[in-house]
Amino acid sequence: MEFTSGSDKTLPIWWLNQLSRPREVAITNVLALPVMLVTMPLILLAWRFTRDGDASPGGR
Repeated sequence: MEFTSGSDKTLPIWWLNQLSRPREVAITNVLALPVMLVTMPLILLAWRFTRDGDASPGGR
């Protein structure tokens, strides 16, 4: 990890550390919100695309 980030922590590494081992609840909540806002539409979109292919073999 030192090779690519040097001696300083990069923002993604800091985010991951805050989300995996929260030290401050307020910061963790603020970080979790954008993660949820980005992932939820992607999950719903994937569900929408896979839902249409679940028709029964003998059905319409």
